[in-house]
Amino acid sequence: MWSSGVRPSPPSNVSVWQTDRPHAVHISWQRPTYSAVTVAGYVVEYRTVGQWVPLTDRLPAYRNEYRWTTASRGATYRFRVRSISSTGVRSEPARTVSFQTSGKPTNRFYPRDAMHSAVFATATCPVRPSVCHSRYCI
Repeated sequence: MWSSGVRPSPPSNVSVWQTDRPHAVHISWQRPTYSAVTVAGYVVEYRTVGQWVPLTDRLPAYRNEYRWTTASRGATYRFRVRSISSTGVRSEPARTVSFQTSGKPTNRFYPRDAMHSAVFATATCPVRPSVCHSRYCI
């Protein structure tokens, strides 16, 4: 099988926030707007110190978010996401995002990252929960 060494473009705008569970962290990203090769999937990596550790196996290309449910309370993590081509070639990583988990569930606002002004909030819809979103970009 012929394998192209051309790297796919990396994802962008990696965002990290804590969910309503104390051990759960939500990571999302935007797909590359252009890539020289088709993006077949993504891999999310993290580290506290030392080497980068894969948090996921190859996620399918239609996914652009991942919820990690075993994060440690009060820990500081660095996350990054890479695109993967159909031949297994990985992109350069997207910009790394640092995040510190809290020790308890919260409904507070969390910044997407230091370079953006958007934040995400968790909310409950008082009217019809079946048609409301649990995440709003403000």
